[in-house]
Amino acid sequence: MRDHKQKKVLIFAIFLVFTALMWLLFSPFGYLRLRRVKKDNRELGRRITAMEKENKKMRREADCLAGDRKCFDLLARRKFGLVGKNELIIVLPTKKKK
Repeated sequence: MRDHKQKKVLIFAIFLVFTALMWLLFSPFGYLRLRRVKKDNRELGRRITAMEKENKKMRREADCLAGDRKCFDLLARRKFGLVGKNELIIVLPTKKKK
């Protein structure tokens, strides 16, 4: 009789431990959710860093455009292929590969 009672207690304890482990793994606050949130957080951090870098570049460009005509002309030439007054564009032929 005593062995039967100990067996029931042991089975109940194993069930509780198993249930607790499953809860820790698969609950809304569990380990798997934590890993996914950390991964998402790292990805968002990378995106923020890239956006901050782009923002600094655009801010420098805007400051340059607002304050310096030469800078404005240079950016217009680079981005849009524009030319200034009294300038000629010379197009050189490219060599064809055989």
